[in-house]
Amino acid sequence: MDRGRLKHLKIDSKSLEILYLEGLEKLDLAEDSVNWLHISSLADRTLIESLTQSLGISPLVIEDILDLGQLPKVEDYGDYIFIILEDIGLNKEGRLYSKQLSLILFEKLIISIDEDESQTFEDLYRQIEARIGSAESSADRIFFQLVDKCVEGYFDLLEKLGERIDEVEDRLLIEPEKETLSDIYKLKRDLIGLRKTLWLMRSATSRLIKGGYNQIGEKSLGYFEETYDDMLQLIDLTETYRDICSGMLDIYLSSISNRTNDIMKVLTILSTIFIPLTFMAGIYGMNFKHFPEIGWKYGYLGFWVLSAIITAFMIRFFKKKGWI
Repeated sequence: MDRGRLKHLKIDSKSLEILYLEGLEKLDLAEDSVNWLHISSLADRTLIESLTQSLGISPLVIEDILDLGQLPKVEDYGDYIFIILEDIGLNKEGRLYSKQLSLILFEKLIISIDEDESQTFEDLYRQIEARIGSAESSADRIFFQLVDKCVEGYFDLLEKLGERIDEVEDRLLIEPEKETLSDIYKLKRDLIGLRKTLWLMRSATSRLIKGGYNQIGEKSLGYFEETYDDMLQLIDLTETYRDICSGMLDIYLSSISNRTNDIMKVLTILSTIFIPLTFMAGIYGMNFKHFPEIGWKYGYLGFWVLSAIITAFMIRFFKKKGWI
């Protein structure tokens, strides 16, 4: 967890220095270094407003940063680029969540503002420190790594969704239940929401490539092109999973229909078997005074024997026809 409200990374040709600041009083943006400022929560609105205003950032950008629910997008403000990313994952209950990550890129300054403190960039800090003095530690390359980290999260998410799809599919083939149907609909809903985000991220990445921004060098453009290809792959995978869910839904409905048909078939067969038995019982239940069999000693036994013979014959007939 951060030890200050504002994390300041100074990156020069020889070292990486990480400072934890409580405010802007001690903030020193060295001109000969690449500076990365990170605020890990939107809770501190005063700090966000003070920082962005001190750097001459448009009030429209500040409003977008603080207003949750923004869609992924890229905006060019001349001296800097503003991009909103949507980080999506699964919580402990297996439900889809999304949060906003706002990035601002100057020539030698990156500002990242996260929605909450759940995101950490410790692995990215280590990568930067290992590549001090190379093009990998430039502002546009760090900016790319932040975008790429978000994209990697989509791959992790789809892997988990794929595991859930396999689990639901296994349960569906064993014995479909109402809970299975609910899980299928939840998966489809999650995939539809993810697909929308991926299309917007694809458009944002495309704009970064084609925008001709001064803040992004030629070498870094190649990395963004790879990210664009990753977005296409993610969209294809999402479409595939959605098709699988549609297929599972068809299988579920077909299984329920077959089960209903089996039940109706059993009930129909039972009803058919009892038709002649009911007919005989109806005859001997009539209130006529004279029945030839009434005085027969074995009349009652004969009724049951005849009923058993008729039942056995009908069952054999149904089996021969393949109805049971």
